[in-house]
Amino acid sequence: IDGIINNGSKADIDKAKAELSEGIKSMESLAENPFVPPEMRDNAVEELAKMKSQLELLNMHEEVEVDSWLSDMLDKGDAVFTDDGGFKVNPDYYKELPRNDRHVETMTEVQAAEVMSALMSAGVKFSAATKCEDKVGITVSKQDVPVLNDVMYASIRKIAHTEAAKENAGKGEKGRYETVNPEYYASLSKEQRHTRVEPIDTARKIAGELQKQNTPYSAVVRKNDTVAITVSKENAQAYKQIESDVKGERAVELVNSELFKALPKQERFTRRMDEGQARKKSAELTAKGVEHSAVFGGEKSAVTVAKKDSQRAFFSRGKMHRDAQRISGRGQQNPQQRQQTPKKRNNQGLE
Repeated sequence: IDGIINNGSKADIDKAKAELSEGIKSMESLAENPFVPPEMRDNAVEELAKMKSQLELLNMHEEVEVDSWLSDMLDKGDAVFTDDGGFKVNPDYYKELPRNDRHVETMTEVQAAEVMSALMSAGVKFSAATKCEDKVGITVSKQDVPVLNDVMYASIRKIAHTEAAKENAGKGEKGRYETVNPEYYASLSKEQRHTRVEPIDTARKIAGELQKQNTPYSAVVRKNDTVAITVSKENAQAYKQIESDVKGERAVELVNSELFKALPKQERFTRRMDEGQARKKSAELTAKGVEHSAVFGGEKSAVTVAKKDSQRAFFSRGKMHRDAQRISGRGQQNPQQRQQTPKKRNNQGLE
């Protein structure tokens, strides 16, 4: 434990605390179990005391770190003590923020010190104040909630309870699927989500890379051994790069996939083409104001429109008019003309 305190990183300390907490639960269960030999229970009681002492040391170390950070803030004039023994950080900023623009998150002092330090590094204004029972409330402007989300997730794996999260919480069928970070999914509005469905083995590798880059994500393991992974649209490009690296191939890019899903199968008109043609056609349709969906994926690219828009999307009016005239002209030829034409051709070059 001393080695971890003196030489370990915060991740090492967090891991040690988690292991000790689990160990304490196991030892408590063993010490209170009347069906095990008394000697074994005595050993469990002895080991339990040691483990609790070690956990207390780790917690004391974190408290010392918080005190050190707070002392620096007090010296700079960015924090003040309150009459009840607590503290406030940047109290003037709290007063400046209109009441309807305040977003408050509550956490422990240890967590708050880490989050506040990260917010300062990111240049995000905030205010903080102690609450009862070793809790600290951190306040930011609502426009800075996305940054707070990222900071909290990277620092303490805690997602802010945004209005979107409250609105979406509880939707869907709870317990039916295995989920990862469902709170993050709920914190994003529908327009902010970028979702990809991957084979389960590929999804594990992608999730691992997202964690390495501290990119927040949510995932749902589905019945058919596929996984739907969701990131924010701000992180969509980072996801595509990871996906491309993991698959060893160029990631497919989707345009207006919502339109494709909304169109019933019988109402879709799809043209397959190479990527260059697909991008050109997509730009052309955008300029014309024709709603469309597209898949850019090398030779397997495609553009889809509603069937009612297919003529406008893929056939020029001039070409259709010329084709109609040609077909109409053929239909107007009389039988005698149609019969004479082959004879004339057969006689050519024989005279």
